[in-house]
Amino acid sequence: MDAKTVFFLGGKDLEMTTIRHILTRKSISYEDKHLNWNNATLSKYSDLLYKYKGYTIYGVELRNDLQETPHGYQTIDHHNDLSDRPSSLEQVAEIVGHTLNYREKLIAANDKGYIPAMEELDATKEQIAEIRSLDRQAQGVSKADEEEAIKSLPTKQTYGDLIIIHTAAKRFSPITDALYPYKALLVVSAANRCFCYYGYGAFQMHNSSTSNWVTYYGGGCNGFWGGDLNEYVQVTDVDKEVETLINSVKEEYTKLQ
Repeated sequence: MDAKTVFFLGGKDLEMTTIRHILTRKSISYEDKHLNWNNATLSKYSDLLYKYKGYTIYGVELRNDLQETPHGYQTIDHHNDLSDRPSSLEQVAEIVGHTLNYREKLIAANDKGYIPAMEELDATKEQIAEIRSLDRQAQGVSKADEEEAIKSLPTKQTYGDLIIIHTAAKRFSPITDALYPYKALLVVSAANRCFCYYGYGAFQMHNSSTSNWVTYYGGGCNGFWGGDLNEYVQVTDVDKEVETLINSVKEEYTKLQ
């Protein structure tokens, strides 16, 4: 690998933490702004672009929001239009010549395909629980977040095999982990103006009517699809937007059956 190579790291989770550890062990240059999923953009590193002029820059799960892409910039991601790629951890490992051990393979599988992907690697229940717990911690899920999420479980509504949860929680992973296994799950937070759908038909589901939502998807055809209300669009009635979203998801889910 060229010595003039640097990695810019994206939002915090167990996969990103593992990537950082690998780069550190191999003494490979990286920069880490300690970003979260919602602010993981290339512009956050704009102050470093001159420093690394002439370098090959690998942006790991960074949304490119710059008007002009820096020369030599390469994207590492497996979400949205790049969802057919291997996990970011696997991509980085290949670039730096690192062979993933079994634990790292589980971490990559978790990020790419959640619990089902780890089950395909014959992970035990204990191994899955540990990886999920460590992932929540790496994402910054606090004890208060866990407790708030658990409070949401009694709001559960069912629409055939589709489960719908309303929550005030900012973090959805404690909800998804508590309810697994499920065929399809929609978690909506009007308080935080965001949602995420998990499971059956997630890729097709992203065609639902979400005109005021900025959306993303990943994890394959049955992975996840979520979004936030567009901050540049004035939304006067969040509850109405949520209701429209839920009805649209129900309609699309019916079509998938």
